[in-house]
Amino acid sequence: MPKRRRRVLVIGLDGATWQLIEPLTERGHLPHLKSLLDSSRRGVLRATFPPVTAPSWTSFATGVNPGRHGVFDFFELEPGRYRKRIVDLSRWPVDPIWRRVEAAGRRAVVVNFPALHPAEVGRGVSIAGMMARGMSSSFFEPRSLYHELRRELGEYEIDAPWPGGGEESLPAYFAAVERCTRNRGRWAERILRGAPWDLALVVFVTPDRLQHKAWSALIQASRCRPARGSVGEAALRAFAAMDEAIGALVLRTGPRDDVLVASDHGFGSAHGVFEPNVFLAEAGLLVRRPLPLAAVRIGKATRSAWRRVPLVRRRRSTGAGVGDATTGQAFESLVDWSRSRAFALSATDMGIYLNTRGRFPEGIVSPGVERESVVRDLIAAFEDARNPSDGSRLRIRAIPRESIFSGPFVELAPDLLFVVEGGSVHCGTRVDGSVLHEAGFLRGDGNHRLEGIYAHRGEGVAPGTDSRGVEMVDMAPTILERMGIGGGEEMEGAPL
Repeated sequence: MPKRRRRVLVIGLDGATWQLIEPLTERGHLPHLKSLLDSSRRGVLRATFPPVTAPSWTSFATGVNPGRHGVFDFFELEPGRYRKRIVDLSRWPVDPIWRRVEAAGRRAVVVNFPALHPAEVGRGVSIAGMMARGMSSSFFEPRSLYHELRRELGEYEIDAPWPGGGEESLPAYFAAVERCTRNRGRWAERILRGAPWDLALVVFVTPDRLQHKAWSALIQASRCRPARGSVGEAALRAFAAMDEAIGALVLRTGPRDDVLVASDHGFGSAHGVFEPNVFLAEAGLLVRRPLPLAAVRIGKATRSAWRRVPLVRRRRSTGAGVGDATTGQAFESLVDWSRSRAFALSATDMGIYLNTRGRFPEGIVSPGVERESVVRDLIAAFEDARNPSDGSRLRIRAIPRESIFSGPFVELAPDLLFVVEGGSVHCGTRVDGSVLHEAGFLRGDGNHRLEGIYAHRGEGVAPGTDSRGVEMVDMAPTILERMGIGGGEEMEGAPL
């Protein structure tokens, strides 16, 4: 009888950090995850820079940096415009691991991978992640299985919608996150139980959703029992749902199978919002158009109304409030492009674009020497950035894209990437107001960090702490090697 080939189960925990996972496991909140970690080699997994979900998970799946796979954000530049649109994440020029697995005649199951949409047709099962535009026909393949499981399990939930409101809405939102987590766990476990598989990649966005909104409450809850009915208690229930789902998935593996846990980035506290467009305007690199008083009043009303729109509807919208989400037409009308040399377009790519000739319709910066000079001026300006409230220096790490990325798609990236105060300050997209201001409730008190987590259990893998520097690009070649599948030689990472 032929020996069964090794399978690999990958459990993705979006935004998971040892700073929270370790105390939660030690205090008994996550017993299934603790059991897995105790028998695993574990360490820090560094995200791509900046620590943004879409490029980081894509590097995880492809084994190459964003300059080679071309994904720098959940959004991409709209040709001929100063705005962005949702990126089509199916046009990867580098095959992700599930395509390589299926090319080798094996079967892959991909559930809720954030950087996947639409779902891919293959030998296995593919469920798109949070960028899926509603419950369209393209979010699940094969469709026949979707209809079968829907009759058995009820509707599949892509993400938990924000109910609107302020802090009083958090318990209801966390209850929705808990429900969505249990839903995802049931669907994933049923898929693995119902048919043969060789690679299973299941991502839970639970940590990211909870930590953005209630980082401080979670840190407190990880140290002592939270009060009944509190935000911390509601968040722990959602974490417990994730832990139960992890336990059910691990039960679907055998003694020769590998289990890999990974996050796309870490997390930490956040205490403010940095507005790069305001900063650029004060540095003379962005020139705002003067607005009539009526337009200013409309803008304020638009922002107020936008904040009341449920998050799920905002994600489906292509418009933008004046001074807020700058991916829409409003932003284009706020800037005098004939006199602006630099600008920011997205709160999620952590980047500055230069208004370069040939790239933008009203570009004024010439490629080559002038562009390089503006980049140097920008870096110097960031290094001298000050907190307007007390004059203290802001720690802004700004790096040219060529120093971070390599490959044929580097020129698609923002010209400069930056992180403020190590990630403890959010990035905004307004063109008016203060350079630095309070985050407010909707922003939350948690934000991304570079240091994520990984854990690996398998034959020949000694449990304990791994002190090596492990990168996202190391994950794909590790998975392929453990499965005995070749073809990953062109990847930048190396098997662990």
